[in-house]
Amino acid sequence: MKRITLINTCFFLAMVYATAQNVITVDNSIGSNANESDLQTAISNANPGDILYVHPSETNYGNIEIDKPITMIGFSHSSADKQTLITDLTLTSNASNVSVSGFRITDDLFITDGTPISNLILEDNYFSSSMVINNGGVDNLVLRGNIINTMGSSGASASSFTNALITNNIFLGNITVRLHESVTIKNNIFLTSEVFNSRDETGNVTVQNSIFIARTAGTANANNDG
Repeated sequence: MKRITLINTCFFLAMVYATAQNVITVDNSIGSNANESDLQTAISNANPGDILYVHPSETNYGNIEIDKPITMIGFSHSSADKQTLITDLTLTSNASNVSVSGFRITDDLFITDGTPISNLILEDNYFSSSMVINNGGVDNLVLRGNIINTMGSSGASASSFTNALITNNIFLGNITVRLHESVTIKNNIFLTSEVFNSRDETGNVTVQNSIFIARTAGTANANNDG
């Protein structure tokens, strides 16, 4: 009986090892000894569940598309001489269960496929331009600790994020919420920016424990409908 148990235990451990996450290092700097030099190639070669550590570099890693569940970790977006830069970040309909942290996205984030994705974590990134979340959108979104220019826009299919936690971010531009009933916005700083409800006929957006800073020569109304 003990022998059978030992065999079963060894088989179980072998299965766990076989399905363990791989760690892939990426560095496009000259002379690097990382596993990959091209980030898109590393994503294409990765298995679902793999972890990609992407080194800082003076060279932008370019336009990146994620089409599988992976974790992608950059070095920093704020250090002047050590940033991990990508241009556009596109998440396809197969990009559920993705986590991205530590990057500076110098252009846009796109989630525009008709099929919704789920379980997306975006943390400690700098989104220099727009976060475009349309059509299918994303369900179960955690947006935490980022610097964000603008997020969402008005329209029938725009700003399609549900069951979203948006917390501890700095917004440089406006955020537009469409399905506000399932969105929590708290502990953020809004610099010369506002929160817009694109469907105020369904009720009001609730914003908790946040700071709004604006300087204007006119009369600002922070209590617009919705």
